[in-house]
Amino acid sequence: MKIFQVLVIALLLVFVPGGRAQDKSPRAYYDELKKAGGFVDSVTDDKGEKLSFPAGGYVCFAEDNSAADAGGLFLTFEAMAYDKYYAEAEAIFVSNASTEDKAKALLKMENIQWRQPYIRFIPNELLTAMSPEAADFFRKGGEELDLSLYMRGVKSWTATFHRFGENDGWKSENGKMDFAAEPATMRFLWSVHGDKPQVLNGHCEKINKDKP
Repeated sequence: MKIFQVLVIALLLVFVPGGRAQDKSPRAYYDELKKAGGFVDSVTDDKGEKLSFPAGGYVCFAEDNSAADAGGLFLTFEAMAYDKYYAEAEAIFVSNASTEDKAKALLKMENIQWRQPYIRFIPNELLTAMSPEAADFFRKGGEELDLSLYMRGVKSWTATFHRFGENDGWKSENGKMDFAAEPATMRFLWSVHGDKPQVLNGHCEKINKDKP
């Protein structure tokens, strides 16, 4: 079943009047899932050992929306982009450069990150490991955001959004959804187009405070 079809079904379950009574708040479902290790990334190193670390990204909660509250609905997202100057500075920062050069590199990274606080910037090593098409997309200024919807602690779907430039809006690959997050306040607006348009707004926060 296509993501948009699943989305419509999920929204109908949440937003129709007279839905089932609220079990827990969206934050309670989120906290329960996080405590159980639901937001932990893992990789396997060259020795075959599994390494786990806190996931990056953001969690978003709707405000003043009783239907979303009753459905235990929350969103998570993670966005990434490539910035040549950030990648160059990061390479210097993790190298054997002098303390002074590392300080300059860190300042440059912080200035770039400040403009787009919720974006994770791709290092050169990861970019070269991507397919030629994906690497070309990011080199030309493309940015990608993966948005997931959870209902009562269970992930219902994940959709990919794209944009070109920090001033553009995020649009889903199928053109059915828009997403926006204000960097200064991390307030979000998510809208769904179609026969039954829906809008959800609220605020986002880091899933793990020390991760972008």
